[in-house]
Amino acid sequence: MPGTNDIVMFVAFDRNARGETIPAFTPRQATDEAEAVNAVEILGARHAGAVAWRRESLPAIGEIGEPRIIAKRGAVGDFG
Repeated sequence: MPGTNDIVMFVAFDRNARGETIPAFTPRQATDEAEAVNAVEILGARHAGAVAWRRESLPAIGEIGEPRIIAKRGAVGDFG
């Protein structure tokens, strides 16, 4: 769709003392899907889990679409 941008993000999760998944860091933007998928593979091996997602944005009207998961490894919590 004209005027849209795709935003690709990823984040890793750790477990707190109660066993709940919590973000290990603030979600980071990837340059493309391949970078995000690679990050999930690496981070998922080092943390409880990791997830990457894509969102369509319409900057002209300030709208951001729902997250669509493109890669997931391990346990993940709220990310979007």
